[in-house]
Amino acid sequence: MVLTEAELQSKLNDIIKAESLLDNITGIDELEKTIKNEKNIFIPSFLIDFKLNHRYVNAAKSIINSFSLYDQISGGSIKNISLEKSERLYPDYLLNNPETGQLLLWELKKDKQTEREAVTELLAYALEIKNHLPLIPNSDIKLVIVSTKFNTLLEHAISMVLLGTNFDILCLKANIVKNELKLSIHYPSAWSAIWQYDIPAKAFSSVSLMLEKKPEAELSLQWIKQIYNTSTDLIEFEGNKIGSSGFSFFWYNSFDEDISVPFGITICQINPYFFLQQSIDNGFKHNSNGPLAKYIIENESDFGTYYHPDSITNIANSARTFLNQYFRTYFEGFNNLEVILDPYCSFRGQALPTIVGSWGDVGDYFRYFYLKSCTDGASYFTENELKLEKAYKEPVVAFQIINVLTDRSHFKNGVFNFSAIYRFLKLLTSYSHICKIGFKSKNESEVIRAKLFYYSTELIGATKEIEYRISSFKHKISNPPLLSIFVHEAAKDIEEEINSFLIWLKEDFIGKENAMHHYVFNKLLLWCQFLNDDNLLKKALKKAFKDLDSDIGEFVKDYCKNIIEEAYIEKSSSYPFDIKPYLESILSIQINEKKIIKDSIFKEIDAIANKNLVDVFESMFLDFMDKTSSELFHELTDDIDFNSIDWKHLKDELVKRHKEGFKHTMVKITNNGEFYIGNLPEEKRFMGEIKDPKKEVFVEIDYSGFSSIHRWTWEEIISGKAFESHNSKKITNK
Repeated sequence: MVLTEAELQSKLNDIIKAESLLDNITGIDELEKTIKNEKNIFIPSFLIDFKLNHRYVNAAKSIINSFSLYDQISGGSIKNISLEKSERLYPDYLLNNPETGQLLLWELKKDKQTEREAVTELLAYALEIKNHLPLIPNSDIKLVIVSTKFNTLLEHAISMVLLGTNFDILCLKANIVKNELKLSIHYPSAWSAIWQYDIPAKAFSSVSLMLEKKPEAELSLQWIKQIYNTSTDLIEFEGNKIGSSGFSFFWYNSFDEDISVPFGITICQINPYFFLQQSIDNGFKHNSNGPLAKYIIENESDFGTYYHPDSITNIANSARTFLNQYFRTYFEGFNNLEVILDPYCSFRGQALPTIVGSWGDVGDYFRYFYLKSCTDGASYFTENELKLEKAYKEPVVAFQIINVLTDRSHFKNGVFNFSAIYRFLKLLTSYSHICKIGFKSKNESEVIRAKLFYYSTELIGATKEIEYRISSFKHKISNPPLLSIFVHEAAKDIEEEINSFLIWLKEDFIGKENAMHHYVFNKLLLWCQFLNDDNLLKKALKKAFKDLDSDIGEFVKDYCKNIIEEAYIEKSSSYPFDIKPYLESILSIQINEKKIIKDSIFKEIDAIANKNLVDVFESMFLDFMDKTSSELFHELTDDIDFNSIDWKHLKDELVKRHKEGFKHTMVKITNNGEFYIGNLPEEKRFMGEIKDPKKEVFVEIDYSGFSSIHRWTWEEIISGKAFESHNSKKITNK
């Protein structure tokens, strides 16, 4: 039945007068379930793609709560609410919750009214409320729009209110059921998913505000503390005011030769131009011929990872005005976060953070991550970290959050493969050598304290990843030996502790059941020191090793020869991806797999200069090893309730995405039962594409920091057979 404007007005008026709004709205239970699932997330992904939904469900729930008690101020017989008699402002309904002081503005989408007008009128009425009640918070004005259908323009306008203002808005779809008006919660779907679950470090534009001390300025230690607290607050305030998202950190300059510039502030802001091109690079098909998309893509080199809009420097202006009293200030180091945090960058030896500020969506993430740790039993942070004076502004805490946010983990997606183990060993030995340099140096605090901070913070996060993996072991192993990781001072006995930890890592954590990893472990440990990319450490390690080119080169040759023999000569192994391009890139030779002669190609490989293979060991070969060998295997437990997952809805969504060209989508399930649609990680793409989404699906299951990916049929999922090894009951009615 199609509702006329008059019928909708009349029936809604009856419901409001009878104070039976809550009884006539369907979808409240599903709304509360969604919010409950969000609250249960422990270590959150940034989830750009779910930002609109996250904002909407919380806004909608807040408005629904206001319906528990209300007075009708206007409606039924529509009245002008303007303070000016000459103005005409006629909201369909204006209600007030006398307990909370919240005002509820209703707009019914009229038959002839454009989508644009419906939202424009709501915002005009909201402004008139501010005329009556100056400085009333936006959160105390609730917007409700009722319509029989929500077209694209209307949904975009609603989404802009949610993402661009502080107003809460609720969408109610009007339907007639047995001649009665029924209202159902409608979810705006204007957001086009780009499948972004974290923020890569290169997506943060960065710039440093340098503080050169004025000769006449005298700064006591206490005054310096006040300076960095005040400037951080001012930057946060400005960032929030302009609707930016990012973080900043005030730092001491550790460079002896540059004591005229004792401090700096590095500002990192999300570069919005980064994501569209990355989404397309990851295989997601968008309408890239549209004028805006085409412009962004064509100018990617200008707007890409090194783009710095005026907003990033404007954020610092209020703080700069304050700081100009004591310093000559200027900007330098226009870069991105990935560059400045890489070990080769001199920034890591210069900038020792003292306090971190955050704002916008990034600030929300910081606070959620930290406060969730404060209130949950299974905290990401240690008890000592949670007791630090500056809380999530404390650098040792904040940089762990930054590393999680930007996915700068050592064991990505919980995968313990060769390259991940190599990176961890490299980090562990780098930390050890930094500590040694510190003790040998007379001015330890000035030479190594900045480097020590970044290495130790990353190491703390990596050891936590290992601890999460151990916590899910079915068969318990011995606890890892103590590692004294200090952020601001060199640990005295760290070499002995690290040696004990390395033995435990090889013998207990990896174990002889992971034969290849066990065998290669000592080689990776030696090579990661030889190939260290930190200039300070290279100098310290130069005398410790003779030329290891031959050792690395011969290993690469032997491994590649074994792969060639198994795949092309004996044909005893097959791989779910084309290994030929990898072999040709690593070895710099041409391979005709149909005419391979063992002696001939092995002779050609043996003639390759070892130095050439060393050059590609980290950039290509480790990735090839990961793809052609299994990762660490551990038998794990989990307590996920797979029966609580709405598989039918997920199947419908995956079928829809497949038709749009997304061939590597999957269902991701966290260890606390939260689930959403994600994208198959790049390192797992060798598993191929989904050919028929109505028959099969990729499912990634997290186990407290470890994840496994399965290719299951829907029949296996519905019957529960897929989850038999996960202690799950049969899936029913899903």
